[in-house]
Amino acid sequence: MLLLFLVAIPIFLFFFVLHKSRGNGHVLLPPGPPGLPFIGNLHQLNNSAPHHYLWQLSKQYGPLMSLRPGSVPTLVVFSARMGKQVMKTHDLEFASRPSMVGQQKLSYNGLNLVFAPLNDY
Repeated sequence: MLLLFLVAIPIFLFFFVLHKSRGNGHVLLPPGPPGLPFIGNLHQLNNSAPHHYLWQLSKQYGPLMSLRPGSVPTLVVFSARMGKQVMKTHDLEFASRPSMVGQQKLSYNGLNLVFAPLNDY
């Protein structure tokens, strides 16, 4: 049983990482530093001065960059002009939370006040 477990876990992790690396093809992210499969870019953030690391990344990748702190891609905006675009022009795209199965089951299919999507309802 232990041998089966030791063989099954690496195979599962291989296919999980392979599936995540292929992506679904329709999400185009801005450039950003490459990260590890499960922890993303968390290993690159310095505990003493993460703002210095982010400033260095802004010099390398520009005013709009994607980071992966964990497994969720995050948009990082470094300039005031790009921040205005994100907060004023494209606010509806960034207003809702991602829909997850657990929160759907706990919140009556996302209809309570906390997990409701941004709409007229």
